Amino acid sequence: MKHHVIFLIAILATVTGAASAQEADLTSEQQDQVRQLADEVEQQCASPAAPIVPDGTTATRDEMVVAQQALKAFMDTGNDYLACLEALENELGEDITQTMAAVITALYNRVVNTLQARADAFNDALADFREQDAE
Repeated sequence: MKHHVIFLIAILATVTGAASAQEADLTSEQQDQVRQLADEVEQQCASPAAPIVPDGTTATRDEMVVAQQALKAFMDTGNDYLACLEALENELGEDITQTMAAVITALYNRVVNTLQARADAFNDALADFREQDAE
């Protein structure tokens, strides 16, 4: 829940064009609207859960294989989620509000960043594992 609140604060800043959440200065009604829109999007497009990447210096081969499979599934689910967001945005067409567009964009960017971060973390763990395995 804490991450959800931090994320919504970032959306609020994005919606207003503020450089930071402190500058957003939205009314409680606007904040509620953004929360409601984010919840509506999440009901239509289920965001993927990021897998845990093992420590490559201590992981077994089996743990690395399981992590790789989980990462592949996460990437597939993440790409499905991104496609869902794009479809939702296209469905709204010209009726999309600035706030809804900002919410969709923020959700999209969050998942793209998470996909990249998890892939990077796995690649780092894999490099550590290979180094450990070579010794």
